Amino acid sequence: MLRLVPRDVISLLLLILVCGCVTKSGEKTNNMDTTITVSGLAQNGKGGALLLTLDSLIYYIEGVDFWNAEVVGKKIQATGILRIETVTEGELKNELGEYSQGVVGDRRILTEVKWERGKD
Repeated sequence: MLRLVPRDVISLLLLILVCGCVTKSGEKTNNMDTTITVSGLAQNGKGGALLLTLDSLIYYIEGVDFWNAEVVGKKIQATGILRIETVTEGELKNELGEYSQGVVGDRRILTEVKWERGKD
């Protein structure tokens, strides 16, 4: 038999989960040493080498500044430890209120990466 859970209980549980992922400085972390494998297209960005998945998620590859020309646009498979960094709007401002370059939100980073070319 299915029992319905009151909406307030669900809201409280979600709030606890979200608060559990925020440090005192306000920076959200999700660094649980989770090893994942991601497939996507190798692309270069201002933030370094990245993988663009079919569902438009971006994973930056730590320690790789850029992909060589023969890899860019090719399908690759990368396995590494997922680290998520969150940048807030306040972190992009200096003490004078001037903005520095950056993007507000989550940034997925793969560390300790091993990668190989995928089947095109």
